Amino acid sequence: MNSRRHHLPFLTLLVSCLVPGTVLMPACGGDDESGKPTVTADAGSHGLTDAGTADAGHTPTIITDKPDAGGTDLPDAWTPVVPPTSEDASIVWLHTALELYKGDLAVQPFTYELVGTFTCPKYEELTGSPLKSVNDLAVDKDGNLFAVAAKAAMPVTVEGTSVKCTDVWAFPEGTASFMGLTFAPAGTLDAENEVLVGADNSGKLWRIDETDGHTVQIGTFGTIPETDGHGNAFLADYVGKEFKLSGDIVFMSNEGNPVGFATVIECKDYKKCKGDTLVEIDLAKLRDGNTGSVVKSIRGKVVKSASCSDTEHDTYGSMYGIAAYEAQIYGFSYAGEIVELSNADGTACLIQSDAEKKFYGAGITTAAKVEIHFN
Repeated sequence: MNSRRHHLPFLTLLVSCLVPGTVLMPACGGDDESGKPTVTADAGSHGLTDAGTADAGHTPTIITDKPDAGGTDLPDAWTPVVPPTSEDASIVWLHTALELYKGDLAVQPFTYELVGTFTCPKYEELTGSPLKSVNDLAVDKDGNLFAVAAKAAMPVTVEGTSVKCTDVWAFPEGTASFMGLTFAPAGTLDAENEVLVGADNSGKLWRIDETDGHTVQIGTFGTIPETDGHGNAFLADYVGKEFKLSGDIVFMSNEGNPVGFATVIECKDYKKCKGDTLVEIDLAKLRDGNTGSVVKSIRGKVVKSASCSDTEHDTYGSMYGIAAYEAQIYGFSYAGEIVELSNADGTACLIQSDAEKKFYGAGITTAAKVEIHFN
């Protein structure tokens, strides 16, 4: 695969004409029952209807010898590349189906403001369907934005109050529905360059070619154990089966020690499998043709922390967007909830809620500052 650095110009975010945001005060909403995988696109399906059945997929390219990552063989004992420090390492981009927002996780209490509306006529031209929803965002080390929808991935740039795609990389026919998007830092899938990575709702991770949308499987989220290691049991009917992506993945370069997280769930029926589980991803296991698990550890079910004053929830789910910053994971749910999670054990607490917002995804630069904690 050709590197994006070889064929894409540097994308400058021209953020202007921002609509003032509103500070959201902490509140408690009801459990999210929307069920992303089981409802129509207009009701918040994350665009799944456009892509057909989630398990369709296509046969991955299997590489039996040493992987060739973007034309550069990875050494047997590779050393991650330390990227330059980003001045915007705390900026998080979050979005509903078609509206983009921006906030700064270094500023508390957290607030966000409307940036603009996604627009991409070329998406319909290439896929035959209008852009109904953006399912997730990825932000590279330089702060450039990339989006994924049901049938394609696309680089985007902000121009005034419009968030425009500058290209569209359509997925092959029959590709499963992508719900998560991030970048694998340099030194993982490619020795020198970041690589765009997507995750679908059947529990598979894919390298996405940034010239033609071709996808190659690079791993799965593994099998479901009996418990999360903290006394929280998984549904017995699904023990031994594959984890599904609940909403999002996020990878960070972490000053040369790459780390990744994802929110996963036992099944696609969110009315039955309500709570998410936080897992850590082992980025060293991401390889072209890998059909095995890339999960390093199950951090824990996303249950209410002992110190949380939220009286409405025991667990938190449908977090279609996540972002990592310092010692916390921030989850953005389809119910309009913003949740703070411990990256040590997955325990969480609601910090804000706005029922009028239905978050579809979030993204933060791979250069974001993180502090990894272990329980």
